[in-house]
Amino acid sequence: AKDGMVGGEGAGDGSSDDAGDLGFRSYQEGAVDRLLSLLKEGDVASEDGRQEAIKRITELEQLRTFPVDPSFFGLCVSGEWDLAYCTSRVGTPDEALKLRKVTTALDAGAGKLVHRVQWEYSEPAGEGGDGGAWDTRGAFEVRCGYTLSEVPSVPTRMIVAVEEMRMTCEPVSRTPRDPQRLIASLQGALPREFFDPNEALMDTTYMDPNVRVVCFLGMRFAGVRHVYVRERCDELTSALSEASAED
Repeated sequence: AKDGMVGGEGAGDGSSDDAGDLGFRSYQEGAVDRLLSLLKEGDVASEDGRQEAIKRITELEQLRTFPVDPSFFGLCVSGEWDLAYCTSRVGTPDEALKLRKVTTALDAGAGKLVHRVQWEYSEPAGEGGDGGAWDTRGAFEVRCGYTLSEVPSVPTRMIVAVEEMRMTCEPVSRTPRDPQRLIASLQGALPREFFDPNEALMDTTYMDPNVRVVCFLGMRFAGVRHVYVRERCDELTSALSEASAED
């Protein structure tokens, strides 16, 4: 394992170490590929698919590959990550709403975390058919601060506090006719822990340069897992975005 990381154990020395490292890396890559293939091609919206996704996430977590040094953790985790999958259940999507991109951006130096959703919203014509359909788009952001745990056994646990929620339209002059309905639709389409992560406790339970698994703890979201990928990771898009974009 690299400095600052927890990883698989090697055996022996010399060529035995090399063989052990190669075997671990091969197993790790296979576990990652199995999860990403399922998220990309499988029916993870069904209960059977959800259970299979949880099984493959657990397989990754058992590798115990993640940063344990807070400074190294900050370097590894900073940047933008696409939310590829979550194990929590969401409400029935509003057909008028499409989620185009669901991301989390982290700035470890500033202790900031931003959940961001790019959305498109189509409202029907007004009463009597006046005005025709009204299409808008924009972004919804949940801006948070976070601190790291002072408990020695979990030094990279993140403790999240919501600072503000922000809605912007593109262009700013074209706004929804019913903003409250749009917010309600977003709340129903997004995982609760993404829409309002206040007081969430988050452990990174697996991490490599392109994939990160987060486990939530605490009273509100205990046991929920999120799978994040870097944007360039095999062009995998968020399952939430795909589902909401279906016609």
